[in-house]
Amino acid sequence: MLVEAVVSLGIDPACLVEGLPVSLEQLCDSSRRLDWDVFAAVHDNLARKLGSPLALERVGERIVSTPSYDFLRRLAGHVVTPRQVYLAGACFLAPLLFPHLPMRVVEVAEGRLRLMATVPDGLRGGGSFFHVCTGSLSRVTTLLGQPPALVDAQISERRALYELTLPRVRSLPARLLEALRAVTKPGHVLNALTEQQHVLAEDYERLVRVRDDFRHVLEAIPSGVVIHRDGVILWANAAVVAVLGYDSPDEVVGQRVLSLVHPGDAQRLREQLSQPIEAITEPAEYRILRKDGRASFVGLLPVREVAFGGGLARLVVGEDVTEKRRMQEQLLVADRMVTLGMVAAGVAHEINNPLGFAVTGLEVAARALDASSVDTDRAREAVATAREGLARVRAIAGDLRTFSRPMSERVELVELGAVLDSTLNLAEGAIEPRARVVRDYGGAPAVHASPARLGQVFLNLLLNAAEALPECDPEHNLIRVRTGTDAQGRALVEIADTGAGVPDADSQRVFEPFFTTKRASKGTGLGLSVCHRIVTGYGGEIRVVSPPGERPFNTVVSVALPVG
Repeated sequence: MLVEAVVSLGIDPACLVEGLPVSLEQLCDSSRRLDWDVFAAVHDNLARKLGSPLALERVGERIVSTPSYDFLRRLAGHVVTPRQVYLAGACFLAPLLFPHLPMRVVEVAEGRLRLMATVPDGLRGGGSFFHVCTGSLSRVTTLLGQPPALVDAQISERRALYELTLPRVRSLPARLLEALRAVTKPGHVLNALTEQQHVLAEDYERLVRVRDDFRHVLEAIPSGVVIHRDGVILWANAAVVAVLGYDSPDEVVGQRVLSLVHPGDAQRLREQLSQPIEAITEPAEYRILRKDGRASFVGLLPVREVAFGGGLARLVVGEDVTEKRRMQEQLLVADRMVTLGMVAAGVAHEINNPLGFAVTGLEVAARALDASSVDTDRAREAVATAREGLARVRAIAGDLRTFSRPMSERVELVELGAVLDSTLNLAEGAIEPRARVVRDYGGAPAVHASPARLGQVFLNLLLNAAEALPECDPEHNLIRVRTGTDAQGRALVEIADTGAGVPDADSQRVFEPFFTTKRASKGTGLGLSVCHRIVTGYGGEIRVVSPPGERPFNTVVSVALPVG
């Protein structure tokens, strides 16, 4: 009826459903029940379009003459007075159409009625709907061929009070004739209304059960579920309440999402909230603040849009990943320890040689100083040799410090060539007996990263390349380290070796945790998995390829990182 009235007044009916989870076709489907909040929102849309209560009343007046209002016109044919029309509408039609909207009728005096309607707490306000009703109530008497009623309305968002002054009834003979008609036919009308009331009541109860079942399912799942609109939480399940450390959902509902997020992640979440729903396609992790002030990590799936509470809202599903992150950090530390163990022998060898030079030089210098005639040239030469050896030891110690920095260190602008040189120095003891290293630095741009984390990645890759080569043949085995940029403008590091290559079946699995082709005593299967996690954590990409035309290099591992 509302759609028909709007169209008859030359108003575009599309305004009724703008921003709502229903279509115009669904509004015109007489078999479909609408949630009250959606129904009230339809009228609010019309109010924004028209801009005044008087315009809404004109729509209400036009409703009485629409084709779909014919049922009430037929009902009016079985009653005698305007008073009976209003009483039938209030006692039968209102409960049928609005089972959760209490309406009360009080007869103030002959020819005057008072109707009162109230929107219960928890439902959307109905001020715009009440203004439309004002126009319809004034025109109900025209169904009997009488002038419009006078309606004095007092309307708020949650309550409407209508004082109706009815037109005077017709002559006694006309009233007796209509009374005769009313005596013979009202039973049929009453039975039809009662039957329809039962049908609508059953439909409404079924709708309520479906809604409650849906919420019970969401409540039972172990993942956290939040529904919010414009950043304000409308509903949260028990899992969310537990993660946040609250006692009940009532403490969460009504809070702003941003108030529950760690300040360090607030800007990132604010940007996501401002994005259209179709742009949010990737999972994300945020730190949230519990009620006791402690921080936890949650992983969120891409957001979905749902109809809730009379409008569109966003549904977010996530889980507490704090323990998972702790385990990942432990795996990182474990892999670093394994990697350090693999280079320990080489580092010891590297330190032992320059220390030997330093000790020998100092002994020669001491003997020269103890001699009766001091050979200053020989002493200077010996001291220079000692200084050179100690400088080498200091350089190795510096490389070790870079590699062993805390994993939580903040990122900085890193020159890849410097990190690669430092890492090659550490791995020299493991590489030297197996292969020659070719450095082909092509001017890769700097990247934002942790030198320690990148050092761990490159050290793993270099040691893997060395282990793919046979020992005691360094003249014929090569490891090439090349830098540059890729087609997307990212900084690129490639570590290639002349080993046997990686089978195609394994190239897709090498980054899986605990997958390894090495003997049990030679590896844990964590190295490349950790490399993958570090590189992708910086928004980069790591791949293993055995490209044609790259002979003699059979395996190339490429690391692409976004530039700083």
